[in-house]
Amino acid sequence: MSKRFITALLALLLIGVQAFAQSEVSGKVTDQSGEPLVGVNVLVKGTTNGTMTDYNGNWNLNNIRHNGNCYYDTDWYMIRIAETYLLRAEARLAQGNKNGAAEDINVLRNRAGARPCSASDIDIDYILDERVRELFGEEQRWITLSRLSCNPNATYVLDKYPTQNVTTSNTLYERTRKYGYGYENEDRGREAYTDALGNTRHRPNIKPYNYVLPIPIQIIQSNKDKKIEQNAGY
Repeated sequence: MSKRFITALLALLLIGVQAFAQSEVSGKVTDQSGEPLVGVNVLVKGTTNGTMTDYNGNWNLNNIRHNGNCYYDTDWYMIRIAETYLLRAEARLAQGNKNGAAEDINVLRNRAGARPCSASDIDIDYILDERVRELFGEEQRWITLSRLSCNPNATYVLDKYPTQNVTTSNTLYERTRKYGYGYENEDRGREAYTDALGNTRHRPNIKPYNYVLPIPIQIIQSNKDKKIEQNAGY
């Protein structure tokens, strides 16, 4: 397990801080899905002045110096055995061993009391869906979908996502368009569609080239011996 240290100045998305020229500071600690984190230690950096989050993830500190920064630490998942099974299931799919992939996935489904899957269920979509069910709120989803996009070694995705390029389509682009939408579900010029429950949703403004990130301009400009081309689309 790793320790996460985030100053209040940089943690505004996770901790609502009322700081600066005050002697009292309060906030809330949540995980990536917005659920409160209970029992997290919150300290003023460089001091022993600290407290712990309550049942709702809230915390409050008194006698804060004007230039004091708060930070918190808590255990955080990096990898766990469930993802190991899912990665091996994907490797077995790549080998054409769908029976083995189903066996790995059923280790998790049996633990959860879910209906076992069979070899006939297995394809890359099933494995990606199972990753969502098992790792929701933990997985770095962009990384998973990125490595399965425009990857010449990931031929096992081609039956579901045959087009793999930076201009037309790839795995990340198609999966995000199919399942992704902003929590606020606002129009903002985005393409509308009707989901299975009859609700109007708006597809994310994602492009195929977003399966990779832009190269920072500082990196491009600092390489004096060879020109580095920016990733396509940026």
